Amino acid sequence: RRGEDDGSRRIIALTGNAYWYPKIKHGWYLKGGAGFTDYRKSSSNQDAITSRAFALHMGTGYEVRVNSHTSVVPFLNIIASAFGSWYNQRDETDTRTVIDQGEGNAKTFLLQIGVGITWH
Repeated sequence: RRGEDDGSRRIIALTGNAYWYPKIKHGWYLKGGAGFTDYRKSSSNQDAITSRAFALHMGTGYEVRVNSHTSVVPFLNIIASAFGSWYNQRDETDTRTVIDQGEGNAKTFLLQIGVGITWH
């Protein structure tokens, strides 16, 4: 979520993923999956613009053992959708109207860099 003077933007991604550890003794992994994204841009002086689309999720990380039950996990994820439509949405009625914007594709791209904690 990101707020600005003239409104706000947010993206939500819900994905299911599979993890692959090339060497079980090492903590490096790759992950991939699929799901959905929901993007919304709203402002105080106009209706919200939204897009919902199918998305792919790819990522990598490394589990660094702190003790026998805990790991610190730096990671990198990419979540992207290639297809979707823009919608004009009015908050009070929650009606959605497709907006004609040339090719009509609404693409989202989310890059995550972070650190997590895993309990084993």
